[in-house]
Amino acid sequence: MKKILLASGCSMTDLNYVSETSPEIDCSWPKWPELLAKKLDMECINLGQNGAGNEYIYSSLLEKILEKKDQIGLVIAAWSQCQRKDYQKWNIWTEKRFDPDGDVFGWLRKTLRYMISLQLVCERYN
Repeated sequence: MKKILLASGCSMTDLNYVSETSPEIDCSWPKWPELLAKKLDMECINLGQNGAGNEYIYSSLLEKILEKKDQIGLVIAAWSQCQRKDYQKWNIWTEKRFDPDGDVFGWLRKTLRYMISLQLVCERYN
């Protein structure tokens, strides 16, 4: 059984990316997680989502790590801009490009907490 490469991020990671400014452009090329998984001979689980912020990236990886912890070989968080605001409504993730509450220092501290927490979870499950 192949190990899993688990990745999450924003538009550059999104397997189903559609350009907001030029939706007619065909963006169906393989994204970096699939290309890297192929080079490493791993199965790819790509959780990337266009416009995603760091809360989504952290949460999507955490949930999948807990579900597949014994099968994962590599986890990559392609962190996004710190000022993006993510939230769930009826279990569907959505985002705003800019969080009107807080400042850059608060957003950076929040992102650093996600990074450290994800690192600790990955170390815990090896």
